[in-house]
Amino acid sequence: TNPITSSPWTSSDINSLQIGVWGIDAQGYQTRVTQMYAEVFFAGTQLYSGAKIGVAQSFVGDGKVIRAAVVNLRKYGAPTGNITAKIYAHSGTYGASSIPTGAALATSEVVDSATLTTTNALYYFNFINTNAITLTNATNYTFSIEYGGGSSTAFVVVDHDDISPSHGGNLATLTSTTWTADNTKDAIFYVYTGGVAT
Repeated sequence: TNPITSSPWTSSDINSLQIGVWGIDAQGYQTRVTQMYAEVFFAGTQLYSGAKIGVAQSFVGDGKVIRAAVVNLRKYGAPTGNITAKIYAHSGTYGASSIPTGAALATSEVVDSATLTTTNALYYFNFINTNAITLTNATNYTFSIEYGGGSSTAFVVVDHDDISPSHGGNLATLTSTTWTADNTKDAIFYVYTGGVAT
């Protein structure tokens, strides 16, 4: 948390950050600090109404039934309302410009945003009944995490890797009705498949 704004750090906060420090030795004399290193953790996409409302990740189908999408989430403040995961067809170049396209092919059971913790944790979004669709083998898909509630002081954070993303797909974000690819990040996620559709 930025101690000046009492809100989570933003990239603009970090880019404009100026750090000063001074010290006093054991005799009470002021000492000069010539070097210092500061580290600020900032790796997640904030979702709330009026800003980004979805994060998607591309992946490849394995010919089995989608059972769950699992993602690393946390909350800031006290958001309310439900979060859902959705499976979409894929558009763009896989791993470079992947984004969801068309209507959702499947929608998960909801997760209540109020039940999230303020520290990173894995949350399961289960696909059941007619939403447990069979993925076509070797076909590109995207799954999304979508949340349209909250505010700039009460939101959901979808964690991602922007240091050394190694998954073959890429992340995308949803603002209003527009998906934008970001090939410098991967969501922290699992996709569970198996069995046959019933």
